[in-house]
Amino acid sequence: LDANKGILTPELYTYTVVLLVATLACVVAALIRKDATLRKWGLGLVALTAVKVFLWEKAGLQGLGRATAFIALGRTLTGIAWLFQKFTMDKTTDAETEAGARPKPDP
Repeated sequence: LDANKGILTPELYTYTVVLLVATLACVVAALIRKDATLRKWGLGLVALTAVKVFLWEKAGLQGLGRATAFIALGRTLTGIAWLFQKFTMDKTTDAETEAGARPKPDP
């Protein structure tokens, strides 16, 4: 079964870049608006992009191209995870401070 039948390689990579840009836009919008539903859509786009890369692009790449694609995907996913952690942790810390809780000292 040829999943890429009729799709040119540059077109396939363009879809991945567009998915990554849409994911990043969705995540940033969710964090700015503090919208949990939009954040879940962003996480869904992250999963869709990762599945697409692993199922389709992995088969068509070899050597340095494959390594580069996986490194780029890994860096992007790490960046998105960092954004989620940074902005959701800051929100939790701010809520605790407003409630009167004392921040925990660093060890």
